[in-house]
Amino acid sequence: MPLPAGQCCHKLLSPLTLTYIHSVLKSALEHAVREEEIPRNVARNVRTGTPRPRRFELLTAEEARQFLTAAQDHRLHALFELALHTDGVTDLVYRSDTSGKLQLRKGIAASGGGVGLASLGNAGSSAGGADSEYGAAGWAVSDFPLLMGTPDANGDAGTTPDIWGVRSDGSVRFGPSTVVPGSGTEIIAPASYWRTRIAIG
Repeated sequence: MPLPAGQCCHKLLSPLTLTYIHSVLKSALEHAVREEEIPRNVARNVRTGTPRPRRFELLTAEEARQFLTAAQDHRLHALFELALHTDGVTDLVYRSDTSGKLQLRKGIAASGGGVGLASLGNAGSSAGGADSEYGAAGWAVSDFPLLMGTPDANGDAGTTPDIWGVRSDGSVRFGPSTVVPGSGTEIIAPASYWRTRIAIG
């Protein structure tokens, strides 16, 4: 039997949700006033205030991968995948020659559109306040003299870069955006002429 209103879960609507509902209701009533269906818009007299944005901690790249793996049979898996890979803001993937890892720095949207460049300048200013691991150790310059990021190259609909690289042994490797393994997947076997290339792309 359903519980009476207000006795389930003890949860209230968030201030942001209340503001959104009020905005929709006020707009609908305003339309009704223009159509002379009602004499006045009573929602105009209600003040909802300005909701404070909630602070939250972002998932690391590894946590996101674990979540998507655990939810792969869920009926909303495609939505989860889209939500975790798409925020419409430019991010930065770079390699640390100290750790030999690829790192992901999440950008913050600028008020006028695009990305705020300051958010990409250092980890503390980025979305989440820290860089996350994008590729495990093995991506140092001594291992991969040449690296290049590209848009989706294998059709997996990833929105973060796919990685192409030439290893020091002359092999060409590929790392897809959804999961970048330790040193990528070998696409072209080692060949001496790849070691003399000065650029790829």
